[in-house]
Amino acid sequence: MIDKPLAEPVDPYDPPLPEIPYDPPTAHDPAPPPEPEPVQQESVLEKRGNRPLVGAVVALAVVLCVGIGVVIGQLTPSASTAEPPSTAAVTKTAAPVSDDPDTWPELAALPASEAVAAPDPGPETRIHFRNTGGASVMVSWINYDGERRDYAALTTGETYTQQTFAGQYWVVSGADGTVLAAYRTLATPAQVVIR
Repeated sequence: MIDKPLAEPVDPYDPPLPEIPYDPPTAHDPAPPPEPEPVQQESVLEKRGNRPLVGAVVALAVVLCVGIGVVIGQLTPSASTAEPPSTAAVTKTAAPVSDDPDTWPELAALPASEAVAAPDPGPETRIHFRNTGGASVMVSWINYDGERRDYAALTTGETYTQQTFAGQYWVVSGADGTVLAAYRTLATPAQVVIR
């Protein structure tokens, strides 16, 4: 065996630094060179060839902002569209209707089987019943459960006017309760002539 001492291992990531002798500056050393002045570079906006491009970008930004404003305006409800109009407003804006029931259109009689449960009410309206027949009749409304609700008994020559809603069913029945005819109300006032 060889009895030689091994050299210290060298770390490849931390090699030993060589020693550099220090030589302090003397009076005859030349002055360090002056630092160069920074070169003024032309900005992108100052380049003559990019001016049309900058104008196009600005115009595009303006169009984009206007478009966003239009979309926001369409999505934001205005005071006039915030609430749906009330039924009263609809009937007030309709053509004026005479208060004389004789001028109202006559409803056609429907088979009794068509008188079904009242649907969701439409606009407010009126119905006028005129008994010109030779017998007494009962005027009834068909409610939301499909049941008859008596409103007026009419003898020959009597009339009856009732506030109701468009799309509602009314029936006229004889003294024995048999339904003679059914009527469906309109959005405008109408009359029923019982013959």
